[in-house]
Amino acid sequence: MGDDILRSCCSLLPEISGKHLHQLLPGNRSAGLASARACFEMSPSLVKRPQVQLVSRLLMRKSDSRASLLALARGVARVPSHPLNMAFLDGILSSLPCLERDLIWSELLRRDMTDVVDEIDAMRAELNELVIPPAMPARVALSIVCAKWMLTSTVTGIRDQATRLLFESGRFSSSRHGLR
Repeated sequence: MGDDILRSCCSLLPEISGKHLHQLLPGNRSAGLASARACFEMSPSLVKRPQVQLVSRLLMRKSDSRASLLALARGVARVPSHPLNMAFLDGILSSLPCLERDLIWSELLRRDMTDVVDEIDAMRAELNELVIPPAMPARVALSIVCAKWMLTSTVTGIRDQATRLLFESGRFSSSRHGLR
């Protein structure tokens, strides 16, 4: 129950006081981690540059919290207005050493395999509902970046589904999605 109270405080504090817990308790690792976790649950408008930098630092550091933060990040990955969406994660995952990234990210995808496959199915459904618009909806563009990172999975079913999604998205210009 203490974790729930801490999570609630971290989520509500910025809205009430304009400050995050890690700003009120600088140097306190527990406060920093709790604040970082709360960033994935609060309104995107409350997640500012200092919070993005905090999450970035925690994700770049080898620690037990990395996997839990990446799992939380999957929840906002396709939210265009969220500063910690897949565009942010793409930069983090790209900058991690290959071995570290593959171990942590592939394990996360393997562990949450059923949810990941459901996410890919939802992305494919969204993509198939589109009539080629003049501009790619931001959510679909983020889905394509998600699928790019799902290709690194060690689970064949996830890779196959992600490949199918990318193939189906081929009707849009790949240059618009950051695919190289």
